[in-house]
Amino acid sequence: LHKSWICQDYSTGRACGVWLSANFLDVVTIDPDSKLSLAISTCDKLQIGQPANSLGHYLRIVSGKTVLTIRPLTADVTQLQDCLVRMAHAIVSCRDDLGIPTQV
Repeated sequence: LHKSWICQDYSTGRACGVWLSANFLDVVTIDPDSKLSLAISTCDKLQIGQPANSLGHYLRIVSGKTVLTIRPLTADVTQLQDCLVRMAHAIVSCRDDLGIPTQV
């Protein structure tokens, strides 16, 4: 296990746990049947953005046809973008270790 975060799924608004290991990015919500496991090798595009309503930032992870949009849960919104950059950097580092380029 490299990193873990408590996040919010941007599409559903649900809290989720995100675990990053050398080969997988696992996302689990409170519903035990809704686990999403993405192979790091397929997470080929990362985008940090800000929605039109300007309420915080998000990290979009594209893995083939799967698009995951998350943001870490934090009390200090001013640190949100820095946390997202660290999350993206951790994913890119795992992909670099596998010798795979990432579009950021």
